[in-house]
Amino acid sequence: MEKNVYFISGIDTDAGKSYCTAYYACQLIGSGKRVITQKFIQTGNVGHSEDIDLHRRLMGIGMTEEDREGLTMPEIFSYPCSPHLAARIDNRPIDFGKIERATQELARRYDVVLVEGAGWEVSTIHCSASRQSEAEEYNWIQCCIISILP
Repeated sequence: MEKNVYFISGIDTDAGKSYCTAYYACQLIGSGKRVITQKFIQTGNVGHSEDIDLHRRLMGIGMTEEDREGLTMPEIFSYPCSPHLAARIDNRPIDFGKIERATQELARRYDVVLVEGAGWEVSTIHCSASRQSEAEEYNWIQCCIISILP
């Protein structure tokens, strides 16, 4: 996978991932980089990611074409809980292929892609005998992981 993708992770919901993601995006934009943020799995929303709205507001920009295309918020689940449970409640699996295609397209269009996670260690994505953290599940992307520790 592209080396311009960074995964922003944190230890829990409300750890500050959205604010840190937007702040880091602003810093990179200020240095001349073309930057986009992505919330690869959003829970507790319907049809749109409130975290992407926050990113755009803090970045001082409006919605992007990529937002309207759904590339920045490829998976959204209605119930506010861990992704694997939200997927079960919404009665549909997490489409990792869709997430991968969206991230790859953003990486093609931008210098830097900042991917905000859903709450790292306490939030599992894949529910199986060997539960995986979202960073481990996202391993196919082979990106740098930036951990937010409050």
